Amino acid sequence: MQVFVMWERAISIDQLQGDQIVESLLTESESELFGIMTGAFRAQLLAVALKRDLFTYLANKSFKLEQLSEHLQIPKAPCKIFLESLVAIKLLKKSGDTYGNSSMASTYLVKGRPEYQGANVKLFESLYDACKELENSLAEDKPTTTNFAYFFDDGDDISSNYANLMHESGVVPTLLLMEYYDFSNSKWLLDVGGGSGRLAATLTSQYSGLGVVLFDLSQICAQAQDYLTPFPTLNSRIEIYPGNFLLDAFPEGPDTILMMRIVHDWSDDTARLLLRKAFTALPPGGRLLIFETMRASDDVPDDTFAISLLMQLISPAGHSTRLFS
Repeated sequence: MQVFVMWERAISIDQLQGDQIVESLLTESESELFGIMTGAFRAQLLAVALKRDLFTYLANKSFKLEQLSEHLQIPKAPCKIFLESLVAIKLLKKSGDTYGNSSMASTYLVKGRPEYQGANVKLFESLYDACKELENSLAEDKPTTTNFAYFFDDGDDISSNYANLMHESGVVPTLLLMEYYDFSNSKWLLDVGGGSGRLAATLTSQYSGLGVVLFDLSQICAQAQDYLTPFPTLNSRIEIYPGNFLLDAFPEGPDTILMMRIVHDWSDDTARLLLRKAFTALPPGGRLLIFETMRASDDVPDDTFAISLLMQLISPAGHSTRLFS
């Protein structure tokens, strides 16, 4: 197969060799630009591969096109296009007529492995539609929505779906939290917006003297109860407290309050409200922990730009959230 990549310069046919894809004919800048232009394709290729459980299927063995076509339930001709595209973006590798995971896919895209990123892929895919309104959001300096209907509405299903995404994507932040802070001196911790209980279960399993109060919406608390039921030894030290952290007072009694991935997407006024509630609920000498993804420097843009754009698009506070990007 010969692939001709034509930019505004003459390319001699004898520069092309057999099965070679001529990325080498692009300058580094051209290659980077092409990667940006095709970013939507790349993101969707990754999302589809995860939905069809491709990387986990390839975790321990490479397979031929026919086998993968059957597993993926994709006809042979489009399946080949799909697999070759994943090879091109370095998520798969091809050896002869078999396909296997690249080292990147093996590390980050196989279910059950410590650094699995499937939940984050799913999260960003669920927010993809908001990007269609990016131009208007920037020009008018306001989000595409003025409430959190994008995350929650009156139906339990959407709230539960968002909680599932936060649950699945919370493994790494939870482990990092324990690297940053030692909870040995805490007796009771209030987990504001605690979701389905991953953090509560992890902390109580690592600190035998710690109890956790999980504070979240009632439908999320029901989900947390289901998640925590198989862990009876931990259940005795986890109290589930249904409520709305914007409308209701915080439960009193805990000596430590944690807001993990909570404050960043609210306005300054709402953030101050949450801090006042925490101050009221804590005893003298109590501790408030705020755990967020932060830029290393205000002067040097980095990969957290995606979170800043996300907040601009869908947060009720819009531009006010950039402090926490």
